[in-house]
Amino acid sequence: MKSKPSILSSEIIQPLLDSLSSNIAILDEHGTIILVNQAWKNFGEENGCPDINFGIGQNYLSLCEKVMGVGKDEARQVAEGIKKVLADEIREVFVDYPCHSPEEKRWFRVKIAKFAADKKYVILIHTNNSQNRIIEENLHETEDLFKRVIEQSSEGVVIIDENGKIIEWNKAEEKITGLSRHEVIGRYMWEIQAETSSANQDPKFLEFLKQGTMQLLATGTSPWAGKPTETKIVKPDGTEATLESVVFPIKHNHGYLACSINHDVTEIRNSRKAQQLSESRFRTYVNYSPVIALVINQKGDFLDVNPQAIQKLGFSENELFKMNIAELIPSDEQEKTAELLLNLNKNGQASAEYQIITKSGNKLLLNSKAVNLPDQSIMILCNDISELRESQIKLKESEAFLNSILDNIPSLITVKEAETLKYFKVNRPVEEYLNMPGTEILGKTAYEIFSKGEAKFFTEQDKLTLQGKQIVDIPVENGLSK
Repeated sequence: MKSKPSILSSEIIQPLLDSLSSNIAILDEHGTIILVNQAWKNFGEENGCPDINFGIGQNYLSLCEKVMGVGKDEARQVAEGIKKVLADEIREVFVDYPCHSPEEKRWFRVKIAKFAADKKYVILIHTNNSQNRIIEENLHETEDLFKRVIEQSSEGVVIIDENGKIIEWNKAEEKITGLSRHEVIGRYMWEIQAETSSANQDPKFLEFLKQGTMQLLATGTSPWAGKPTETKIVKPDGTEATLESVVFPIKHNHGYLACSINHDVTEIRNSRKAQQLSESRFRTYVNYSPVIALVINQKGDFLDVNPQAIQKLGFSENELFKMNIAELIPSDEQEKTAELLLNLNKNGQASAEYQIITKSGNKLLLNSKAVNLPDQSIMILCNDISELRESQIKLKESEAFLNSILDNIPSLITVKEAETLKYFKVNRPVEEYLNMPGTEILGKTAYEIFSKGEAKFFTEQDKLTLQGKQIVDIPVENGLSK
């Protein structure tokens, strides 16, 4: 009677092992390689294995002990695993190890397991795990980079898991809220929100926060997800802060996580309030100002006007907003206006006098100062000097008329300043008598024109006139010697 063939006979198991793509070797109870499959042999040939038997007959434990350098620790783990399986301490064990070639980096995973047969055997199944290892390394690098970015971010970053518990709270968030990482990690986000909120501590408010958060984590959607929102919080030291936050879902294997990006906008909001207050005050000053205030863009279109401008120009606000300032400037004043704008662009401010046409067709003479505003618009502040200029013209006409009368009076007439007794006005007969033009007489005292005796005489007479506040008749022959 023939004996039953061993399960390890090449006729039975070899074809089965050769059909598998993993590199497989079977060891006996001493750790000696007694069988390998075709994939094992192919791997040996591709990587320059000098052993024509591809390790059959060699002790695998000894081979592991001889490994030095890269892979040494993993080889020791494989040997230890084989020993434990042979000793029935464990049924199987997995070990990952590097096996790089000159062309590429490779990692393998070996499964060490007991092989049940007529004797005690161990099967080694080596599988190329390079792709998974590369993915894992890339994942680790990505996670490390992500952590570094979060840690260095100037924005507060908070991440909560699918249950609503905080799993990330970076340094910026610690600074923004005044709460340290160890105080919040593992706690529910809505609890922290309720504790720091300056608005409401009611239990219903806590439930409201919880329901809103859980809706986002359950569905990945929420009315406020992805939209900037502002929240006021109270820090542990009692100070208030205004946060601008954007919360968004992150798809995860087990559902959704949620991430909140927070920015402390307290100073910005306070600055904005101060700016609004300043603008309000400025608007009040301009509206009640007696001067004409105009704001135009770089093209000259009206952007803003104050009530005084509306009153003086006669146009309504809506009418002016549809107009360009050039429409109010007479054609003969256009060049002067262009020069004003040229100086404005060059120096940031400019001033000029020019005429402007009102709705009724009248002309106003304006003394204007223009400045560039931060938003590139131009503010022009104007004083209506039409009446002043008209008064000046009338005054000059009156002075000319008076001078004409004085010059035609044959008597010598002089006008002096009471305090300094300097000549302020003389008529033509005085100029002819002294044989001096008026320009050489005006601004001088008698001592600068006459002899000392004559000057003394006239000065004494002037003082008598001032003291007595009456007219003193001074004969020329008593005071002048030509």
